[in-house]
Amino acid sequence: MFLNSPHDSHRHEAKLLEEFTGEKEKRKIFRDDHSPYPYYISALTWYFFEKYFREERIDKKYRTYKAHLYLILKHSVGEFPPKQLIKSKGLDYYCDKLLHILKESQFENQIGKVLQVFDATQSLWAESRSAYGIKDNKEFTDLLIKQSREYFIQNQVPTTEKDAETIYSGTILTIKGENERWYGFIKRGYQYENVYFNNLAYNGDVAKLVPYTKVKFEMANNDKPNFATNVKLID
Repeated sequence: MFLNSPHDSHRHEAKLLEEFTGEKEKRKIFRDDHSPYPYYISALTWYFFEKYFREERIDKKYRTYKAHLYLILKHSVGEFPPKQLIKSKGLDYYCDKLLHILKESQFENQIGKVLQVFDATQSLWAESRSAYGIKDNKEFTDLLIKQSREYFIQNQVPTTEKDAETIYSGTILTIKGENERWYGFIKRGYQYENVYFNNLAYNGDVAKLVPYTKVKFEMANNDKPNFATNVKLID
C-alpha cells in the first residue's frame, strides 16, 4: 500500500525473511525507524476490504487485485503521499486523512471511486496491451499511479512539510498555572505523544479549557517538538 508496489506484494514476505539471513539493509518494511501509524492504517484498510468482499459489496473479481486497490485508496485522499515511512508531521497528517476515509460512513462512497479508477485504468491498458498478467506487471502499477493521481490529485503540486498548513485535533488533558501565565497539554490519541501549549498559543478564556474539551490546533514549525500553536475550541 505505501511502497507503491502491489505487483511485488507477494514477494515482501520473502524480503522480511532476509532479516534472519543477516541482510537487513534490504528490508523495506517493519524497520525500527518506521512510524507504526501507516502499519495500523494498512491493517485497517485490509479489514475494510475483507469485510466488503465477504459481504459481497465488492465483486469477487477484484480480489486478485486488492493490493492495487489499496494503492488507489492511498491516493484517494487527494494529496501526494510521503516518500518515507519514517515518523514525521507529514506522515501523521497523511495517515490522519486516510483514517478519516476508513470509517463505515466514508468507506462505502470512497470504494466506488477506487473501483472506478481501477476499471478505467484496466480498460486503458487493454487498448494496446494484453489484459492478462497485469497483477504482477510494474508497468501496469505505474499506469495505475498515474491515473490515480490524475483522478484524485489532478494538477496539484506537492507541498513540503514546512509549507503545509495542517490542522490537528485533540482534547485538553490538563492546564497548569494561573492568570495570564499558564501551560497545558493536549491529548491526540494513543499513537501520539501529548502536545504542549501555553497562553501564547491560545486567544480565549482559559477557564473553558477543562479536561476532555475538544480543540483544534497547528503544530509550530520550530525546534520544539510537539508544540501546539493557534489553539481553538471546536464548536
